[in-house]
This record gives sequence, C-alpha cells and structure tokens, in this order.
Amino acid sequence: MSQGGPPQAVNPVEQDSLITEMLAKRAFIIPKKKGRGLWRKQF
Repeated sequence: MSQGGPPQAVNPVEQDSLITEMLAKRAFIIPKKKGRGLWRKQF
C-alpha cells in the first residue's frame, strides 16, 4: 500500500464507484462523437 494517499482512496467501494462512473462517462462520450446509432448498439 502506498503511503501519504488520502483515506478516501483506500475505500474499495468508493474507488470502484469512481471507476464505474469514469467508464460510464467514457462509454457515453466516445460513441457520441462517432454517432448515436453506435451508442444504442452497445447497450
């Protein structure tokens, strides 16, 4: 474990939700640039 990090980063649940939020934003933004039809096919 790395020292000096904020206590919030140690919480696995908070870190997991943060990663999920980043992935959700990325999955939403990237296909939007290519076309809306692509986004609907993914889900």
